Amino acid sequence: MKHDATNRRTRLRKITLALFIGLFAASCAKRVDSTTDPHETIDYDLALAGCCEGAEPLPREISAFFEGSASTVVHTTRAIKLRQGYLQNNIAAQDRIYETLEPLDLIFISIKSLLSGQIAGYYLNHTAIYLGTETQLRAIDMWDDPSVRPYHDQIRAGQTVIEANGVDVRLVDQSTLFEIDAIALFRPPHMTATRQHEIVATLFDTVGTPFDYHFDVSDADSIYCAELLYVAMPELQWPVREIYGRPSLLPDEMAAEALRGRNGLHFLGYIYGTPHEWGVGSRAMLGQVIARHWPT
Repeated sequence: MKHDATNRRTRLRKITLALFIGLFAASCAKRVDSTTDPHETIDYDLALAGCCEGAEPLPREISAFFEGSASTVVHTTRAIKLRQGYLQNNIAAQDRIYETLEPLDLIFISIKSLLSGQIAGYYLNHTAIYLGTETQLRAIDMWDDPSVRPYHDQIRAGQTVIEANGVDVRLVDQSTLFEIDAIALFRPPHMTATRQHEIVATLFDTVGTPFDYHFDVSDADSIYCAELLYVAMPELQWPVREIYGRPSLLPDEMAAEALRGRNGLHFLGYIYGTPHEWGVGSRAMLGQVIARHWPT
């Protein structure tokens, strides 16, 4: 019996590896450079209308086969680092971003330095929310809120961003956030002080919630990255779609809807890195890159 179990695990690892290699090759074949010429003519509003059809890269039967080992798949692909993130040690780019951020700004990230980012095929494959510094939280009268008080030391240490990162929901600092290739920033529509306080309290209350390895926004017991935005601000018209039989959200589609003026989010900026430089991209440039990952 023990020998049979070992053989099954070995076969699963081999199949998983073969699947990873196949998906990696496919995603590399359609990978798009984030430095697309911003002056090139493209009706990106029309192109984004096709986002994000084809969001199930595997047949459902194969997806179901891996359902029981979803946590292993996530951890394995996130653990394989292919190279350094283009913005990882770029202090100038990081400073530019942090000068822009205000509490509750939404962060959309492209991480292609990890195998998980290559397999997904999407351009924006992670999201997070900026909580703010001590000064910023005091300015909105949230610093002494009971939900915030337990995290004073972490915030003072620079952990000003909240994300669901493959393990659980947690606060992270600048060095962790910027192991990335590109970042797009959006600001929620104007909200009352009362609503702002409710959102901040909700976010801090989610800290420690287990990661949702099945990417199901209807599962209240676990949360994945895009779902965190959904939980915090359900009043925004997030584009929930069925993927592998469950309601899910894709960061690419969430950003695309914002660029098309569908959910009230305000575009703040797009900063990308390359092996040799970094740059500030326009709204149209971000739209082009997302659209080319989802050809109509």
